[in-house]
Order: sequence, then structure tokens, then C-alpha cells
Amino acid sequence: MHLYYTHFTGHAPKQTTPNQWEFNPGDRNFHYFLADQLQWSWPGIETWMFTAHALQASKHTMAFAACENCGGSMAQQSVTDAAWSGVCDVCALLDRHGWIHS
Repeated sequence: MHLYYTHFTGHAPKQTTPNQWEFNPGDRNFHYFLADQLQWSWPGIETWMFTAHALQASKHTMAFAACENCGGSMAQQSVTDAAWSGVCDVCALLDRHGWIHS
């Protein structure tokens, strides 16, 4: 936030007394403060963040394929289904440079 403020205004912000959550970021008060600020600036944001995602996720089933080299999962997409070589993009790049040894 300080870097954004400095970039936007051209000068550093005035330093204030540290807040309680700056001493302990795990303190729940900070999370409540953030939740209150989000609710104030965008009422109903939890619907868009959680409920809408859950509804959309339940409509779509995802298919995953395992990489033959590293075993990592990759979501199959209709565009890449025809071009699936059996390895993930990272392993394909490493193989292209000769860094994968069978």
C-alpha cells in the first residue's frame, strides 16, 4: 500500500503509530477489519466471491490428466485435448532443452 501511495502521490505517506494487527498479523481483528471494509465498499461481495463460484463450479465437471513424467495433474481443455502429448507444459519445456533423462 505504501508503494502504491508513493507512486500515486509522488511522496511517501506519513508514518502513523502501528496498529494492533501490525504487531500480530494473525490477529483476528485485522481480518474483521478487512471484511468490514470490503462489505462497506462492495455490499454483497461474499455472494460474488463464494456463492457464485460454488454455483458455477457445480455446473462444470473438470477432467484431469496426469503427466507421464512428473505425475502432476493438468486440467484438460477442449483446445489442448487434440495436442495432449502425455506430459505437462513444464516437462515438455524441460524435455525440449534435454533436461529430462529417462
